[in-house]
Amino acid sequence: MTALLEQHLARLREDGFEVESHSQPDGWTFVIVRKYQLPEGYSKSHADMLLKVPPPYPNASLDMFWVDEDLRLPNGAMPANTTVEHYLGRNWLRFSWHPQNWHPAKDSIITFIAFVARRLSMRN
Repeated sequence: MTALLEQHLARLREDGFEVESHSQPDGWTFVIVRKYQLPEGYSKSHADMLLKVPPPYPNASLDMFWVDEDLRLPNGAMPANTTVEHYLGRNWLRFSWHPQNWHPAKDSIITFIAFVARRLSMRN
């Protein structure tokens, strides 16, 4: 994990997020945000969120995000563009949602969490 990513995770902790990191043998860092507050319109109010940070961060973009496998819409359906995947010893619900632009000088895991919030607010 790079010093810059460590700084960004420290900032998230200062902002009240419960964050843990898991370095992977291939250089990726998996970050879990525990008890992430979900907007209304889901089957639960909080979920763990997984973010996969590529080795050249922030020069390479974060892409997609994962939440608790059991997250559903109020009608019991899975949100659009989701599938179940297995990481860190458990199943996660992957949202196939991709940033259109990533600027290493201004984007970070912090701005990516705001991107995730926009997707989750769509409730579909």
